[in-house]
Amino acid sequence: MQLGIRTRAEALPPARNHRCTSKERKMIHYSCDRCKRRIDPAKEIRHVVRVEVQAVLEPLLDDDLEDDRDHLVEIDDLLDAMDLDEDEFLQDDLPQQLRFDLCAECYRRYIRDPLGLEPSLNVGFSSN
Repeated sequence: MQLGIRTRAEALPPARNHRCTSKERKMIHYSCDRCKRRIDPAKEIRHVVRVEVQAVLEPLLDDDLEDDRDHLVEIDDLLDAMDLDEDEFLQDDLPQQLRFDLCAECYRRYIRDPLGLEPSLNVGFSSN
């Protein structure tokens, strides 16, 4: 090795242990994405929910296929009919991966009703 020239391995700092120090752990804050309450990983379990959503096109039945169709013309017609300026329309068909941190209570509610179909608690008002 020549003086003043270092190899890549020598230039890199030594690898750190992958465990977080107590100071680094104190800097990471978690909160429930449903109720917004802070989650302390030292005192309670943090639940991570991952949801993957994607559009699925069902194949046509053999009876519905027409071999003499011009598919390029049909695609061109569909593209002309769509308003491609609307990002919202394009985003609907893209696969999405969502991730949520939940506290124990919100996790139990999510497992019990993942689609939120349970009717919410109705508050009764007096009829004056």
